[in-house]
Amino acid sequence: MKTADTILNYLGYGIHPSQCRVMLYSGPKGPVLIASELKDNRGTSVTNAIEVVVWDACNTLGIECSDTLTVIEHYPKRGDFDESFDKVVFRTAQPDNRPFYRENNPLCFPQWSRLTYSFWEPESPNASALG
Repeated sequence: MKTADTILNYLGYGIHPSQCRVMLYSGPKGPVLIASELKDNRGTSVTNAIEVVVWDACNTLGIECSDTLTVIEHYPKRGDFDESFDKVVFRTAQPDNRPFYRENNPLCFPQWSRLTYSFWEPESPNASALG
């Protein structure tokens, strides 16, 4: 069930104003956050600022960035590129070891894995693969 759907403004590389759409669902194994690139985003892409996007989304939506949070990165169809969904998993690090520093943000070293089904609606039969 979708519990939030909003535009998130965030600061990307070089403090560039950036934005994406974030949707929060209650999934079978915990919350599912979908960060979707906007076609008119003129700032840092969701991919290049995923640590900031997820951290800011969690703080904005009032959810905990924990192991029970499933993160999905979404890109709509654009030009020759098909629509895509990738599951993103983070490791955590101490402040001195983070490559993309943001105050109190422990998320770093993201790893993406392509999802082969449309997971846009977590109520779908494929939702169990999200958690």
